[in-house]
Amino acid sequence: MKSQEGQIPPFDFMDLDFFASQDPHQVWHALRLHAPVYWHEKQGQAGFWLVTKHADVILVSHDSKTFVSQRGVGPPCPSDSIVPANACLRPEAARRALNLLDPPDHTKMRRIFSSAFTPRAVSRWEPTVRGLGNRVLEQIAHAGSADFVQDFAMRVPLAVLGTVMGIPQDDWPLLAKWTADRAPDYSSDPGRDESEHRMASDLALEELSRYLWKLFTMRQREPREDIISELVVLKKQGQLTESEVMWFCLLLVGAGHETTCNALSGGIVAMLEHRDQLRTLSKNPSLLDKAVEEVLRWTSPIVFFSRFVTRDTMLRGQRIRSGQRVFLVYPSANRDEEVFECPNRFDISREPNDHVALGAGNHFCLGAALARLQLRTLMPLVFARFPTIDFLGQPQRLRSNFSAGYSRLPIQYSTQDEERKSRNL
Repeated sequence: MKSQEGQIPPFDFMDLDFFASQDPHQVWHALRLHAPVYWHEKQGQAGFWLVTKHADVILVSHDSKTFVSQRGVGPPCPSDSIVPANACLRPEAARRALNLLDPPDHTKMRRIFSSAFTPRAVSRWEPTVRGLGNRVLEQIAHAGSADFVQDFAMRVPLAVLGTVMGIPQDDWPLLAKWTADRAPDYSSDPGRDESEHRMASDLALEELSRYLWKLFTMRQREPREDIISELVVLKKQGQLTESEVMWFCLLLVGAGHETTCNALSGGIVAMLEHRDQLRTLSKNPSLLDKAVEEVLRWTSPIVFFSRFVTRDTMLRGQRIRSGQRVFLVYPSANRDEEVFECPNRFDISREPNDHVALGAGNHFCLGAALARLQLRTLMPLVFARFPTIDFLGQPQRLRSNFSAGYSRLPIQYSTQDEERKSRNL
């Protein structure tokens, strides 16, 4: 391993500035070549394995006996430090959260939730997504410039979630505040230290939990056409407990918003950096579905999920011990030379495109169809409304080792009306 390490650029996976200041694909490439199963450790921190090859990410994702989710799949959860008023929201109840379950419990619960998130089921929300996207574009159109992340990519998916879940529009600003405080990478205040960020995140989770609980109890009395009302029915049928419903709602707000926001802003960056692909898509709209898959592969909006090892095992010649942790590095798997031809080329006609941007195995993203629907609907809206669009400054990467995306994306643009006026002058 020492000879291999000499060929790997120095990096610290836990250093958030490493992700904020550079494109880490140089490191992922070196790891795939020289140490595809790499032991990462730092003094004072628990070590873990980085799994960077596509085949190994697939293997680990499908072996739910050796690699389990029940001890956590991501960064430490802020809920560990709060005590919500309702017992079903307390940390000990989080063991019933869908992302922390393993088969057979996970299989059973996922089957219950999945009917609301099939491609056919989410297709009914397409007019809503289109309408919300057009509304926000109309609001920013005449400014001539915007921060695409703050002014569009964060706002529209959050509005979609609010609509799908049945959250009243008057409360969307509250939802936006809680989401921003829970994910401070998007709106970090340089004057606020890590402990202040943690306190704000904990408070946001507490307030969001209380709000969702209140909405859940209201829907038990007055059901409507929304996801929470559907969950109320499942609870009344005895298929779900209150804890399972509430933790699913919290998961939906977090994962459903952040992943789509990252893919949407990253997709705009990719198109602006590869104008030939944008022109190709404009001339061949039939490539839209393939373009969405390439955006997902290219952006890989989640950097990793982790698994804990239940028994000693071997992977690519490395002995992995029971009790250790493995990180599945999705952006690396999505540039694996053994799977993708010219992996560092953004190609909207790529086929096949077996990316793992939305996970793999039992924990493949439940909201994948809704995320794809939003990308398929919103990206064409942006380029149709703003036929002339370009960077106004340097995109700013998220300071996060979990979410891959941008916290700031300044753009300048002109509208269709302005283009027509310019041609008539």
